[in-house]
Amino acid sequence: MEKNLDAVFYNFKYYILPDGVELSSIENGAEIKAKRLKEELCMAPNFIYESMVDETLTVENAKLLCPVKVNLYSHEEYDEILGKQVDRVCPGCVRYIDDDDPSLDGHHREISLEGVCYEREEEDEIPPYARRAFWFYEKLTDNLDELAKCIDKGDNKKFDEICQECADWITAPELFVGGVKDGKYCIYMKSQGWGSGFKGLLFHYTAKIGKYEHNPFAKAGWLISPYIEAGVRKYRGKIKDSSKIASITPCEDNPDAFNIVLYCKRGSDKDCDSAFNALYDYLTDKIGEAAVLNCVMSIAFTGEKSGLISAGEIAEKITDKYAKLNKEGFPPSREMFWAESDVALPHRRSCSGISMCGELTAISNNAECAKDFHFNNIASYAYIFVPADEDSVTDIIEILSEYLAGEDKVPEPLIVKEDFAYSFALSGLFVCYGDDQKINGAALDCFVGDEKAFFRFMKILAPVLTRFNARIVVVNDGGVNEYKPGYVIEPVDGDTLN
Repeated sequence: MEKNLDAVFYNFKYYILPDGVELSSIENGAEIKAKRLKEELCMAPNFIYESMVDETLTVENAKLLCPVKVNLYSHEEYDEILGKQVDRVCPGCVRYIDDDDPSLDGHHREISLEGVCYEREEEDEIPPYARRAFWFYEKLTDNLDELAKCIDKGDNKKFDEICQECADWITAPELFVGGVKDGKYCIYMKSQGWGSGFKGLLFHYTAKIGKYEHNPFAKAGWLISPYIEAGVRKYRGKIKDSSKIASITPCEDNPDAFNIVLYCKRGSDKDCDSAFNALYDYLTDKIGEAAVLNCVMSIAFTGEKSGLISAGEIAEKITDKYAKLNKEGFPPSREMFWAESDVALPHRRSCSGISMCGELTAISNNAECAKDFHFNNIASYAYIFVPADEDSVTDIIEILSEYLAGEDKVPEPLIVKEDFAYSFALSGLFVCYGDDQKINGAALDCFVGDEKAFFRFMKILAPVLTRFNARIVVVNDGGVNEYKPGYVIEPVDGDTLN
């Protein structure tokens, strides 16, 4: 047994460097013959000699190297400690079988020597949104032959019915549309104006899970999009390119977007809804939902015909504006800022940045919003705050963003590829300011679809988060809690999180 050995964490792997190699001296492009500490039959920061192998560490980005302390045990020593934790922690878990199996098979990847386990399942546990989305894709995969026939025949009514039946566990879009993209069958979700809200973020997150290369849906060669692209729906409504139906003006609060005033002769709610849907469907087919949602801030109605321009001109103006944005289209990111909010969540008193979901970001600005937001015990909102100043904030954001984007890069057996679903999706990035209005940190917002898996990933990122003295703030139906990261995640106020 050896304790408190110097090691490095790089791209979700642990290495012991050879004598004489200093972490500070490693540059991009370096190749180092090191000892790789595999998390096989063990879990960081505690490793076994039997899982240590020679491996060349190739450093592409030296900024991602994080110093860490590790412990080494023999397999027998490790299992003796682990066995005691299994006896203490595992009884009551629905997956636990007390069969006196000396191999501790399955426990090595789930529970640490500190007794921390984020895989425990209770009898009455509500399935998180991430698991529901995974089941959605399993059901879709069982119906792919029938869905392909619907696309080939142009029968979208039946196509949508099948998809809606598969979506009984998730928040489904108004309409599923089938098509072919890049030679592959594709399922499109119609956002119908929800792109910048919480529903749009849910569609984005749901689609992200289905795009993972080992997801059964993706392995079958299918694609999924959280919005409808241009030309998919084949609009056949009354609006023509030459139809003069609305006026369009630049948005004063957002130079990248327009306000549209749509002509509606009668002005009743029903007529306005009908006019809105017709314009939305026309623009969706002509230029795609991503362009509409990014570049149209509002749609109002008028009974006056003066100043109206053609639908084709409106589509052209939006297309030109969207092309200049030069960014990924969905969900649209909106600039948000606030100063000196006395009711803000921890570390968020003054902030400026971008958000995919204003409703979630509003929670960090005003803690009262947390009481009114209902996650239904299947999801939550979180952000990772890292202290920084003007000189360090850019590098810290780059490093943290790189690691947060790599949940699917965690090596097996820590994740099981065939059963993997992303536990969260990044939804915003903010620079935070102190009372002197100087930069004092950064916050990365997350929509969390599986809180236990999210905390498991935060534990995996312990070397990164502790390097920068980060804090994790989680908002769920139980309230607001702040945590100190590490191999054992500890609430700032309260008991250790197990």
